[in-house]
Amino acid sequence: MTVERAERVPISSLANGSFGERVIVRFGATLLANSLRTGLSFLSGILIARGLGASGYGDLNFLLGTFAAFSQLLDMGTSSAFYTFISKRRRGRKFFLLYTGWLTFQFVATVVIVGLLLPTGVRERIWLGHDREIVLLAFAASFFTTQLWGMVSQLGEATRKTIVVQAAAVTQSMIHVALVAAAVYWEWLTVHAVMWLLAGEYAVLAGTCGQRVLKENLARHPDTRDEGTAIIKEFAAYCKPLVVYAWTGFLYAFADRWLLQEFGGAEQQGFFAVGQQFANISLIATASILNVFWKEIAEARERQDYQRVQRLYDSVKRGLYCAAAWISCLLLPYSREILGWTVGAGYAGAWLCLALMFLYPIYQSMGQIQGVFFYASGETGSYTKISLLMMGISLPVTYLLLAPESGMVAGLGLGAVGLAIKMVTLQIVLVSLQAYVITRANGWAYDYGNQWIVLALFLSLGWACKWMSAEMLGLAGSFDSPLGVMLFGSGLYIALTLVVLFHFSSLAGLTQDQVKCTIAAWKKRPWPVVA
Repeated sequence: MTVERAERVPISSLANGSFGERVIVRFGATLLANSLRTGLSFLSGILIARGLGASGYGDLNFLLGTFAAFSQLLDMGTSSAFYTFISKRRRGRKFFLLYTGWLTFQFVATVVIVGLLLPTGVRERIWLGHDREIVLLAFAASFFTTQLWGMVSQLGEATRKTIVVQAAAVTQSMIHVALVAAAVYWEWLTVHAVMWLLAGEYAVLAGTCGQRVLKENLARHPDTRDEGTAIIKEFAAYCKPLVVYAWTGFLYAFADRWLLQEFGGAEQQGFFAVGQQFANISLIATASILNVFWKEIAEARERQDYQRVQRLYDSVKRGLYCAAAWISCLLLPYSREILGWTVGAGYAGAWLCLALMFLYPIYQSMGQIQGVFFYASGETGSYTKISLLMMGISLPVTYLLLAPESGMVAGLGLGAVGLAIKMVTLQIVLVSLQAYVITRANGWAYDYGNQWIVLALFLSLGWACKWMSAEMLGLAGSFDSPLGVMLFGSGLYIALTLVVLFHFSSLAGLTQDQVKCTIAAWKKRPWPVVA
């Protein structure tokens, strides 16, 4: 999928500037890097899940998940503002000093509050019995992997240094797998050890890459907009609608993790974490284009090129939805088998949660693209109102699905399965509301039917291919093992879906010309001019 083929130019001249700055090259580099990183992350996740067991893996993800929620509380939309501003133009040194100072304040203040000021009883109630040391370690690991590395990667993407950023990230993933494998081999893998590895690796990674990408973002001749007071006002105007959203978002994300740990226990937390680990496979394409998409939308808005904005939005949204649905529907029918082959019998009870979680990234991909569109366009007010509405609904629904029947307010006690049901259902409602607001505000048409056609088609083909594979191999007599069924069924699914997409390329947001260009490139023939 490309996002610039609608222009009547030769493919060889897709964009101005150097080869490395073209959108298609940046997306391709990010897709390749994210595929490698996802594979490496998946491998390290499997090693950790098997090594720690369901309860240990649940504790690890509970601690990291709570601080991922706290990051929203601390950030209050400033990281989104930062990336939007540096995507529009280069900034002065004061701009970056102020933002770095803000991150430093977040880190120091949290360490002081959690490490020195927070009473032991309060801390144990918030983190359900975990001691101060591991709580602080979880915060450091979360902060370095999200806020610190997030800033460095944004600096690289803002100047289209995608290849540099992704190469560094892939290197870190390779080192992480090697260290986790060593920990498993020498039997020193613990929750503490995993957190130390994450904190150390990302601190070194950010320190190595940060200075290089920062220089690329510095303006040679800063103007009055890069003075201290002007910068603060600029951030305040952007983030003001996001403050309430950040606080509510913290409660929303924290409540999911805390209620599951409180009512379901560490094992159910581990089941849910494994479901998320596998579901993230479906988000490879989405994660690969988010920053690229953000940069291009922000820049096109700044130039008032609204036709380009619409082309980017329509093609990227439809294409990524199709990609996520394609991967999820390929894997969903084999949920039981996948768990048995990877994390072992200890996670057998997670199969239904995993099956449901395979549906979540299909709509999560749309939610992320639409969220980026709101941020890149500066329309944070609309985004906040929609998100607050959904988070307000989410909190009581989560309680009712997770709380036991004997609770103060009786619940269903569904554990990880209940949380998965809530996430999938509310995500569908959320993206529908977001899409309605975006299309109405911009005067665009929106085709809701395409989503359901794609999902129903791929899901039907996924189950049908598994059934046909089992029947055909069963007739053969000696090849009807679960692994054989999955391999043959997956091959059948891939072949059938590619045929469908070739003849109905609009399902993926592509034209026949773009499909032909892709095939011609794969065959190493000259690319035709897109008419």
